[in-house]
Amino acid sequence: RIVDVGNVTLLLFALLTIILYVWGKIMNEDDFKMAWSWLAIGWAILMFNVSFERHVLEIRRKLVPRNSPHLSSMVNSFDYGEVGEEDMSLPAWCSVDLKKYNATRSTFNKVFIAGKPNRQETLYWLDRYGKEWYAILLQTNLIFIGVDCAMQFSMFLPLMVREAPMSQSIPYGILTMLSIMGNMLNKKHLISNLAVVSSVGCYRSMKVISEVFREQKTENLVRCFLIIYRLRRFAHEAQIHPKEVSREDENYYTKKLDPLEILEVTQTFKSFSHDREALNSAQFKSLMSTLGGEVSDEALKKMISTMDLDGDGNVSQEEFLQWYSDNMIRDDSSTLRDAPRVLFQLFDQDKNGELTISQFKSKLDALRVGFSVDEQIAIVNELDRRGNGTISQYEFELLFRKFPPTELRSIGEKFEYFPGELCSVATCHAFV
Repeated sequence: RIVDVGNVTLLLFALLTIILYVWGKIMNEDDFKMAWSWLAIGWAILMFNVSFERHVLEIRRKLVPRNSPHLSSMVNSFDYGEVGEEDMSLPAWCSVDLKKYNATRSTFNKVFIAGKPNRQETLYWLDRYGKEWYAILLQTNLIFIGVDCAMQFSMFLPLMVREAPMSQSIPYGILTMLSIMGNMLNKKHLISNLAVVSSVGCYRSMKVISEVFREQKTENLVRCFLIIYRLRRFAHEAQIHPKEVSREDENYYTKKLDPLEILEVTQTFKSFSHDREALNSAQFKSLMSTLGGEVSDEALKKMISTMDLDGDGNVSQEEFLQWYSDNMIRDDSSTLRDAPRVLFQLFDQDKNGELTISQFKSKLDALRVGFSVDEQIAIVNELDRRGNGTISQYEFELLFRKFPPTELRSIGEKFEYFPGELCSVATCHAFV
């Protein structure tokens, strides 16, 4: 919405340009008066942006439950006022009196905005057209910031330095920089909050939401593939050259994984352990054989003894996270580069260089990632770029490049393994 500038935005900016031209004529095109007038406009826009952001934060505050612990201090700083016997677990928009709002609705909204708003739409300026109007304001705002910088640095600031006395040029320069910096800083927060209030409640896009959920599951699938591949390698390494997991402290993995990454890896562990507290040797053996091929009992035993820090014969969630942080989060690309090729060869039972849909689907079902039939079809259609009903090794490798686990993305980028053009919707939402 930021870059998709429509005719209404351009028309509004053209109107402002005409007003500025008329203003210049009224002042007989006096460059100094124009400079100070333009500076005043910049400060007026900044004051409006601050007020607009507070209004957007107020909307955001009303769209979430009033006793929610997940709000930022900035949002919580607003006073809810008198709520009486209302349920504090419900967001404030649930308490809007539609009859009262429609009775006191502005004449402009009644005349120019067709239909009646729902409760959530009453929170916005121009109620039913609120989202579109806010997008226009943001677009106009961003265009103005660009024009303001161009006007100041190419025309007015050089003029003041060259021809105005220092008693005017220095204050003008300071005020100009403060105005520009204020608008630039405000832009970041305004975009962030507008992204929220324009994407929740009645403005949710279920298609985008389902796409993000599918991509999150696909990212977890890639993590499962990489973990099983690394476990197979670790089992062989443990048999030849035993390597102990870090025992520095109980929560050593928290130094390498952030809370969100720990949660994601924990969910993967639970899918492996069938929601139990630990993985036993039988589950490990079943997990290893899921992708094809066998691991000897001796190698499996040595691997578990290496990972088992408390010596109870099982690998707990904490021990698994410890192993993961030591063996997956490290500064090399061997796992990322080798895993797709090795896994494809394991999956390719016919050894013809192609994976059939049934072969790929059987691996998805075995890992219990939670894909629906429609999601499985979507993944296959996305991978099968040639449209011949099979998946080649190159197409299979694209799965790892496009949906890298969050905690491994920085390693892949360092080795240029994840090209930028393959960025997914879920990755974009993460950045937002």
